[in-house]
Amino acid sequence: MATRQERSNLKTTVAQVEATRQQLQERLEQTQQKDPELNSPEAKRLQAGIAECDENIAKIKAGIQQYEAGLEASGANRLETAYQAKSQMTFQQFCQQVLGQSAAVAKQMNDLWLSVKTSNSNTTLYLVLTIAAVVAVILFFTIQNAARRRRKARRCRKWKTR
Repeated sequence: MATRQERSNLKTTVAQVEATRQQLQERLEQTQQKDPELNSPEAKRLQAGIAECDENIAKIKAGIQQYEAGLEASGANRLETAYQAKSQMTFQQFCQQVLGQSAAVAKQMNDLWLSVKTSNSNTTLYLVLTIAAVVAVILFFTIQNAARRRRKARRCRKWKTR
Protein backbone atom coordinates (compact mmCIF):
# COMPACT_ATOMS: atom_id res chain seq x y z
CA MET A 1 0.00 0.00 0.00
CA ALA A 2 1.33 3.42 -0.91
CA THR A 3 0.37 5.06 2.41
CA ARG A 4 2.10 2.34 4.42
CA GLN A 5 5.22 2.80 2.32
CA GLU A 6 5.08 6.56 2.76
CA ARG A 7 4.65 6.14 6.52
CA SER A 8 7.67 3.84 6.58
CA ASN A 9 9.67 6.39 4.57
CA LEU A 10 8.67 9.12 7.04
CA LYS A 11 9.84 7.00 9.97
CA THR A 12 13.18 6.49 8.23
CA THR A 13 13.43 10.23 7.64
CA VAL A 14 12.71 10.92 11.33
CA ALA A 15 15.53 8.56 12.29
CA GLN A 16 17.91 10.33 9.90
CA VAL A 17 16.96 13.80 11.16
CA GLU A 18 17.33 12.64 14.77
CA ALA A 19 20.80 11.28 13.97
CA THR A 20 21.74 14.62 12.38
CA ARG A 21 20.40 16.45 15.43
CA GLN A 22 22.48 14.22 17.69
CA GLN A 23 25.61 15.01 15.68
CA LEU A 24 24.88 18.75 15.87
CA GLN A 25 24.29 18.46 19.61
CA GLU A 26 27.65 16.73 20.08
CA ARG A 27 29.41 19.40 18.04
CA LEU A 28 27.65 22.10 20.07
CA GLU A 29 28.90 20.50 23.30
CA GLN A 30 32.45 20.50 21.89
CA THR A 31 32.04 24.14 20.93
CA GLN A 32 30.69 24.95 24.39
CA GLN A 33 33.92 23.67 25.93
CA LYS A 34 35.82 26.26 23.87
CA ASP A 35 33.17 29.00 24.18
CA PRO A 36 31.09 28.50 27.37
CA GLU A 37 28.71 31.37 26.56
CA LEU A 38 28.07 30.09 22.98
CA ASN A 39 28.56 33.51 21.37
CA SER A 40 30.66 32.31 18.44
CA PRO A 41 29.16 32.14 14.91
CA GLU A 42 29.81 28.38 14.89
CA ALA A 43 27.77 27.96 18.09
CA LYS A 44 24.91 30.06 16.71
CA ARG A 45 24.90 28.03 13.47
CA LEU A 46 24.79 24.76 15.44
CA GLN A 47 21.96 26.04 17.64
CA ALA A 48 19.99 27.09 14.55
CA GLY A 49 20.61 23.65 13.01
CA ILE A 50 19.37 21.91 16.16
CA ALA A 51 16.26 24.11 16.23
CA GLU A 52 15.58 23.33 12.57
CA CYS A 53 15.99 19.61 13.21
CA ASP A 54 13.55 19.79 16.13
CA GLU A 55 11.06 21.61 13.90
CA ASN A 56 11.43 19.05 11.12
CA ILE A 57 11.07 16.14 13.53
CA ALA A 58 7.83 17.63 14.88
CA LYS A 59 6.44 18.13 11.35
CA ILE A 60 7.36 14.60 10.24
CA LYS A 61 5.87 13.02 13.37
CA ALA A 62 2.66 14.97 12.73
CA GLY A 63 2.65 13.59 9.19
CA ILE A 64 3.09 10.05 10.50
CA GLN A 65 0.12 10.54 12.84
CA GLN A 66 -1.98 11.80 9.91
CA TYR A 67 -1.07 8.72 7.85
CA GLU A 68 -1.95 6.42 10.73
CA ALA A 69 -5.27 8.21 11.24
CA GLY A 70 -5.95 7.95 7.52
CA LEU A 71 -5.18 4.24 7.53
CA GLU A 72 -7.55 3.71 10.44
CA ALA A 73 -10.29 5.78 8.80
CA SER A 74 -10.00 3.98 5.48
CA GLY A 75 -10.15 0.56 7.09
CA ALA A 76 -6.79 -0.32 5.59
CA ASN A 77 -5.65 -1.97 8.80
CA ARG A 78 -8.69 -4.26 8.78
CA LEU A 79 -8.05 -5.07 5.13
CA GLU A 80 -4.37 -5.71 5.83
CA THR A 81 -5.29 -8.10 8.65
CA ALA A 82 -7.71 -9.91 6.37
CA TYR A 83 -5.06 -10.14 3.66
CA GLN A 84 -2.65 -11.72 6.13
CA ALA A 85 -5.31 -14.27 7.14
CA LYS A 86 -6.49 -15.01 3.60
CA SER A 87 -4.87 -18.44 3.49
CA GLN A 88 -6.94 -19.50 6.50
CA MET A 89 -10.26 -18.13 5.18
CA THR A 90 -12.76 -19.56 2.77
CA PHE A 91 -14.27 -17.30 0.13
CA GLN A 92 -17.55 -17.24 2.06
CA GLN A 93 -15.78 -16.17 5.25
CA PHE A 94 -13.94 -13.50 3.27
CA CYS A 95 -17.23 -12.11 1.96
CA GLN A 96 -18.73 -12.04 5.44
CA GLN A 97 -15.79 -10.72 7.43
CA VAL A 98 -13.98 -8.42 5.03
CA LEU A 99 -16.73 -7.26 2.70
CA GLY A 100 -19.33 -7.20 5.48
CA GLN A 101 -21.96 -9.20 3.58
CA SER A 102 -24.75 -11.07 5.34
CA ALA A 103 -24.45 -14.84 5.70
CA ALA A 104 -27.05 -15.47 2.98
CA VAL A 105 -25.40 -13.12 0.46
CA ALA A 106 -21.97 -14.52 1.30
CA LYS A 107 -23.29 -18.05 0.68
CA GLN A 108 -24.71 -17.01 -2.70
CA MET A 109 -21.43 -15.35 -3.67
CA ASN A 110 -19.53 -18.47 -2.60
CA ASP A 111 -21.84 -20.71 -4.65
CA LEU A 112 -21.44 -18.46 -7.69
CA TRP A 113 -17.64 -18.44 -7.24
CA LEU A 114 -17.54 -22.23 -7.00
CA SER A 115 -19.68 -22.65 -10.12
CA VAL A 116 -17.46 -20.29 -12.09
CA LYS A 117 -14.26 -21.81 -10.73
CA THR A 118 -15.25 -25.41 -11.45
CA SER A 119 -17.00 -24.87 -14.80
CA ASN A 120 -15.34 -26.49 -17.80
CA SER A 121 -13.74 -23.68 -19.73
CA ASN A 122 -13.66 -24.27 -23.50
CA THR A 123 -11.96 -20.98 -24.26
CA THR A 124 -8.68 -22.66 -25.14
CA LEU A 125 -10.43 -25.15 -27.42
CA TYR A 126 -12.30 -22.36 -29.22
CA LEU A 127 -9.09 -20.39 -29.63
CA VAL A 128 -7.21 -23.36 -31.12
CA LEU A 129 -10.07 -24.20 -33.49
CA THR A 130 -10.32 -20.59 -34.66
CA ILE A 131 -6.60 -20.44 -35.38
CA ALA A 132 -6.79 -23.75 -37.23
CA ALA A 133 -9.71 -22.45 -39.36
CA VAL A 134 -7.79 -19.26 -40.23
CA VAL A 135 -4.72 -21.30 -41.20
CA ALA A 136 -6.90 -23.61 -43.34
CA VAL A 137 -8.45 -20.64 -45.16
CA ILE A 138 -5.01 -19.12 -45.79
CA LEU A 139 -3.72 -22.45 -47.12
CA PHE A 140 -6.77 -22.85 -49.35
CA PHE A 141 -6.29 -19.45 -50.98
CA THR A 142 -2.52 -19.94 -51.27
CA ILE A 143 -2.93 -23.30 -52.99
CA GLN A 144 -5.69 -21.94 -55.23
CA ASN A 145 -3.50 -19.00 -56.24
CA ALA A 146 -0.55 -21.31 -56.98
CA ALA A 147 -2.77 -23.54 -59.14
CA ARG A 148 -4.06 -20.52 -61.05
CA ARG A 149 -0.50 -19.35 -61.72
CA ARG A 150 0.46 -22.82 -62.89
CA ARG A 151 -2.47 -22.91 -65.35
CA LYS A 152 -1.55 -19.48 -66.70
CA ALA A 153 2.07 -20.51 -67.06
CA ARG A 154 1.02 -23.66 -68.91
CA ARG A 155 -1.13 -21.62 -71.28
CA CYS A 156 1.74 -19.27 -72.02
CA ARG A 157 4.06 -22.24 -72.69
CA LYS A 158 1.59 -23.62 -75.23
CA TRP A 159 1.53 -20.32 -77.11
CA LYS A 160 5.31 -19.97 -77.12
CA THR A 161 5.91 -23.45 -78.54
CA ARG A 162 3.61 -23.01 -81.54
